[in-house]
Amino acid sequence: MTCTKCGTKQILQDDNLICPKCNNINFLLKDLAVLVAQKQIDWFDNGFKQVLGRFDKRRLLVWLFGLREQMATDFFNGIPSIELSKFLSVNVLIKRVMEDYELVGKEEANEKNTPELIDLFTAYVQVSERKYLIEEDFGHYIAIKNFDLSTIDKDNLMSNFKFIINEDYLPVLESFEDNLIMNKESAKKFLEDHKKEYEQIQKSKPTPVERTPEETINLLFPTLQSLFGGLAKNKLYADTFNLQKLKEKNISPEFILKFIKVFKQQSGLMTQTTVKEFKRIIRTKFKGIDKNVVYNSMVMTPDNKTVFPFFLNVDNHLLISHNFIRQIGLLYYPFYYQDLFRKAIQKHSDDFEKKIVPERLIELGFKVISNYQDKKNASLEIDQIAWKGEKLFVIETKVWDLKPFFEHRRIHNYRERDLKGVVDGKKYSTIDGQERIKDIPSLLDKINHVKTNLPEICEEHKSIKEFVGIVITKSHPTIKDYKEVRFLSFGNLKTL
Repeated sequence: MTCTKCGTKQILQDDNLICPKCNNINFLLKDLAVLVAQKQIDWFDNGFKQVLGRFDKRRLLVWLFGLREQMATDFFNGIPSIELSKFLSVNVLIKRVMEDYELVGKEEANEKNTPELIDLFTAYVQVSERKYLIEEDFGHYIAIKNFDLSTIDKDNLMSNFKFIINEDYLPVLESFEDNLIMNKESAKKFLEDHKKEYEQIQKSKPTPVERTPEETINLLFPTLQSLFGGLAKNKLYADTFNLQKLKEKNISPEFILKFIKVFKQQSGLMTQTTVKEFKRIIRTKFKGIDKNVVYNSMVMTPDNKTVFPFFLNVDNHLLISHNFIRQIGLLYYPFYYQDLFRKAIQKHSDDFEKKIVPERLIELGFKVISNYQDKKNASLEIDQIAWKGEKLFVIETKVWDLKPFFEHRRIHNYRERDLKGVVDGKKYSTIDGQERIKDIPSLLDKINHVKTNLPEICEEHKSIKEFVGIVITKSHPTIKDYKEVRFLSFGNLKTL
């Protein structure tokens, strides 16, 4: 919420919301903050050109692929978590090294300098993400001391500016956490709390079962939703993990997962094959699939640098990252089977409205009527009517699951528009790039209907003294109230 004293938007400092105005905290103007972030990015960029120029690119790529495979192996065989910034950094760094493949260097990548390089590149990625958040009005830079950007030295450029998020970003963070996309500290606590469950999963070895794409999506929906939301949360991630070209070539997730099984695997380690064997396997075991199309779409080489690096050709030897390819194969399901994924989202939305929310309300001691419909006006439907004591709630439930670019302001502007539309009786959609608005019964109309027809609706109508409109969302709402209607996330239902 904004500051109760002056109405200024609050910021998050040391895990507490504070008012920057009342605490005499001066942000850099947005345009200047963006320039600072860009100057930091440029410094990193120039520094990396020099650092990468020293390395033997072939050796470095092998190490990067190996570390990426180890991260994926930990995901499947250990605790199923991904450090997103590091995961992104490794894949961006692979592309970056390949861009400068022709620059000859002599320094050998090893078990010490390669992780150090990734950590440094992760810091670069984090500065890039800060710039996005500043541009989207979710974050700010504060200068610790006065500076001149035209003459500032590199040490002060990196140390003189503190990044702070504002209260608008909190619903984004909370929605991420609801979908198991967390920072290191939150993830560590979550995994500790669920340690026994994960240990039990690791002990069980279910027999592999052949499943349809729809069955796979329904079974793994929470995992797919987390991967899909996390690895497309802003433009940097979405561009890096863009598998659209693969889809255009009609290369399916099933093919990828079946294909990788053909090659012998040593857990946590990469294996290799030849180009000839790679293509022979496709030709003999996957009839109807063009071996050259697959090769050119999935194998990164010095002459084919723009593809997503599933495989790497090093001196005619193809490096195979089994677990990483399995991991990206899972991420690929929502992209390739968009209609099936939307169907799964709708199923979860229906379950949320018709089962999860009413059951939670009953647990909290409310009496509940679900899916109420006006007999005289079929278009007037109410998701839930719930009451306890003297208070009755007229409830609409809405599911806004994670979407690509969830860290971009426009997504949340749409969410706010849609939430207000529930109250005002407006349903928004986009057809052929044009916004369409449809008039529907408003939540205010529904509240008045319940008031007017209370004796027919509520058996305890004589005790009801107060009527409240509530919109319950699965992810955290971007606004708290509008026209005396409250907006609550499912996790905050207990506050009723």
